[in-house]
Parts: sequence; C-alpha cells; structure tokens
Amino acid sequence: YPNATIDAERIAANIKKMTTGSNVLDVGSGYGFFSKALIMANLNVEAIELSEASRKLYARMNGFEPGDFSFNSEFAKKNAAKYDVIFLSQVLEHLPMNMNPVKHLHALLKNNGICVVAVPHFQSYLSRLQGKKDMFIVPPEHINFFTIASLNKVFAENGFETIKSETVSRYDYSKLRRKFGLFSALPQFALHTFFTISDFQKKGMFINTYFRKTH
Repeated sequence: YPNATIDAERIAANIKKMTTGSNVLDVGSGYGFFSKALIMANLNVEAIELSEASRKLYARMNGFEPGDFSFNSEFAKKNAAKYDVIFLSQVLEHLPMNMNPVKHLHALLKNNGICVVAVPHFQSYLSRLQGKKDMFIVPPEHINFFTIASLNKVFAENGFETIKSETVSRYDYSKLRRKFGLFSALPQFALHTFFTISDFQKKGMFINTYFRKTH
C-alpha cells in the first residue's frame, strides 16, 4: 500500500486545494509512486527512505534518489521550517512515539504547513471482525495502533488542527477471482459493498488525515 498508485492522485489533488506552498517532504517514500503523483501536480518533492533497494527503484521512477536519512530530531533541526507539506504513508505506525515524531513534523513545517498521514485503522469494521488476528498486528514491525480519535489527539497535543479525515479500504480482488473463478462475482460484490459502507462511515481499513500546523 505505500507503493500503490490508486490513492496518489487523490492525495496530491487534496494537497493542492489546501495550500499554495510547493515544497514537499515524502517520509519513507518507498518506490516513489506517491512522490511521482506529487511531482506531476507541480510540487517540489524531496524524499527520505532508508531502504537501499527502494531508493534505487525510486530513482528509476522519479529521476533522483531519496536521501538516506533517519527521521529523527537531528534531521528536524537541520531542516527546521523548510517544508510546506510533509507526507507519511504507512510510516507513523513504525516510529517510536516516545521519540515524539509528531514534534519533529511540527519543527520541519513552515507556519500553516500541512501534514498528510496514512496509517492502518484499528477501529475499522474489518479490524473489529479480525480481532487478535488483525492483519496489521505484526510486531515488532508495527508498534503503534491508531484510531481516528487517537491520531487527532496526538497531533492536537503537538500544535496541529485536523483539516480533513477519511478512511480508505483496499483489496486485491484478483485473489477472489483466482480462488472462486467464475463464481467470484458474488463474494466480490459483497466485499466491495462492505468496504464502501465502511468508508462511508469512516470505519475503513486505512486512515487518511490532513493536519495543519497552527502554532
């Protein structure tokens, strides 16, 4: 999902509506699909990514290689108030909250800067159905488990206001076609309906939230 293209254009369009600024930092940029959409939206994109393999593929897609930097207090100090927008897709659930990564986001952004966060949703209908077998409970890789309320709270405590919050559900329907063949239409329709209702009620698989730095 960090490397999916399906949401990239939508997020880029939302960013363009929310700010006239153009300097964007893509944190944990993966292969660069989101960065590509941001660049296509005429935004100036910088990126950081620790995986060497991902950096090489990112460079093939976008024409430049992300920085091999950790997202920490040192990076925040060196780049204070540099960015109009910071984008994190499937990153915040990996970062130790006792290191206060949201404080680093605040330091990196200009006044009224925008932070866009995409994380797994641990109050989604699917998460509730799966219980302890939730697909996103994968320690030690995921160390934070966010709901919309908890995500809003931690950002509010660090000088942000919530502009927009929504949920997005994604599933590879080809899996159903491989499993059920000609009989896949009914389970596909049922699952699509379930996800549509989930997202309408903000109970989908992934949280997408847009925050503005207020002070």
